[in-house]
Amino acid sequence: MSKQSDALYRDLVARYVAVWNEADVTRRRAAIREIWPEDGACLSPSYDARGYDQLEERVTRAHTRWVATEGYLFRIREEPVGHHGVLKFRWEMLPKGGGEARSIGIDFFILGADGRARIVYQFLEA
Repeated sequence: MSKQSDALYRDLVARYVAVWNEADVTRRRAAIREIWPEDGACLSPSYDARGYDQLEERVTRAHTRWVATEGYLFRIREEPVGHHGVLKFRWEMLPKGGGEARSIGIDFFILGADGRARIVYQFLEA
């Protein structure tokens, strides 16, 4: 991975993780449009979100349950690695005040030519 693509991957992943923690609806909506194109998708074993409306619903639902209600925070566990328009990274969800991770996952991104996430595949590890 080149230093330039390394920085782009880190920036995209930082913005992606931040959107799940974002409390402000307007900023969350704007961030979703910066991360995904209009026909982008976020897919997990239990959820299939395609397009801005479904992506916003997916992120808002996760934020409401895990961040706003349960008091967790999503963060990067391992820096992204990628090549040829694909990247992966590990994330974790832990109590805002610190402590053990409640959940750990790995996400795979298929990137578009514009550098945004065309499709994000989410996998829970723990």
